[in-house]
Amino acid sequence: MRRWKLLALDIDGTTIVRGKRLSYRNRESILRAQHEGLYVTFATGRHRKGMVSEIVDELHIQVPFVTLNGGEVWTPDGTLLSRRTISSSDVKFLYSLAQKYGVSCWGSTTEMPVNEDAFPRPLESKSWVKFGYHTDNFEALRKLWGELEAQDKFSLSNSDPYNIEVNAQYVNKGAGLENVVKHLGITAGDSVVMGDSLNDVPMFHWAGMSIAVGNAQQPVKDAAAHITLTCEEDAVSYVIERILGSEW
Repeated sequence: MRRWKLLALDIDGTTIVRGKRLSYRNRESILRAQHEGLYVTFATGRHRKGMVSEIVDELHIQVPFVTLNGGEVWTPDGTLLSRRTISSSDVKFLYSLAQKYGVSCWGSTTEMPVNEDAFPRPLESKSWVKFGYHTDNFEALRKLWGELEAQDKFSLSNSDPYNIEVNAQYVNKGAGLENVVKHLGITAGDSVVMGDSLNDVPMFHWAGMSIAVGNAQQPVKDAAAHITLTCEEDAVSYVIERILGSEW
């Protein structure tokens, strides 16, 4: 009997090369995995609208998936299973830090992802699930991370080395996936996860087996049980073939 029951995949930099479309090999392997009884889902920092819904439909995903770094969990038919938002006062504080450190910012409300120039006014007129910063000034990022961490009330991560992503405290992909396995009647120990960025590390600690793609950030590789091929080399397809062949 196959050991693993669920494969949870990050999207950008893991399943899909950034800026490109899903490869044929990864698509066919994911479809085959589901046909052979392996649950496949996604745990992404992205909002549900747009690419995430499109890829869930394209791949006929049948189980709940995690968005906004665990801030929301959805079923494929559009039913919301869980949501954790950032308080209005905290959103205003987060925005003030972008101005203080001179970095660009963006966010995701419950309705859609928004760039700074399209932020709702006032900020508290919408419910926010995630807030983010971007800059190539690593010293500013370091100081900003330190000030956020000192607040001791946010979950901090990134999806590339040039950003910081902020969720409410205790919100992360691992916590989001816990909702998924409860829905399926399985456990974290039945699950394999794959990722490339800091927002994937919490689910690495949560899962029965964690796999970093070869292009992952070094702290992500350090947290993983295994390191595999790069996203460009169709690492997802490679891992699925190993799982289906009971090599892992």
